[in-house]
Amino acid sequence: MKWFARFVLRCLGWTFHWDVPKEKKYVYLAFPHSSNWDGFYLLLFIAAYPVKLHWMGKKSLMDPPLGWITRPFGGVGIDRSAPQNTVEQMASVFEQEESFALAIPPEGTRSYRDYWKSGFYHIAMTANVPVCCGVLDYKKKTAGFGPMIHLTGEIDADMDKIRDVYREFAPEGLRHKKVGPIRLRQEIPEESGG
Repeated sequence: MKWFARFVLRCLGWTFHWDVPKEKKYVYLAFPHSSNWDGFYLLLFIAAYPVKLHWMGKKSLMDPPLGWITRPFGGVGIDRSAPQNTVEQMASVFEQEESFALAIPPEGTRSYRDYWKSGFYHIAMTANVPVCCGVLDYKKKTAGFGPMIHLTGEIDADMDKIRDVYREFAPEGLRHKKVGPIRLRQEIPEESGG
């Protein structure tokens, strides 16, 4: 499977850059996310390189028979009827696993949005794990891992560090006009009540 995935990526002109993180647990920011193709490439990179990224989906997607496909490719089921919310469920998975990396598209949608969803931030804070700034750049046809950001709970300062990383890499999505600003809703003055 590994050689086939690498062959497909080479044929499509993609390269993988940067070292796989040494940290055993982290939240991977799958950014930018402007197309359904993003998931396809993420799965190809997971299959091709020595990294095991997981992603969240409805619990029903992880049950047989579909689960026989989704789980080997990193799928983790979220039970929306459970008393725990998604943040608590994922923090519990981080606690139970010896090694676990969770890929989250922080934009939460493939359409333009004025802010990122904050789920990645709350999961990382609750699980006490760093955030890895992932890159999927359609212009340069490169993907990989950026630096780790250890969150402090100071949202503005933490997001400034994340913005600095993406300002340096400047990745372009497939539909780049659908990629919004890198900020959380709490950082928008009218949203925070300021």
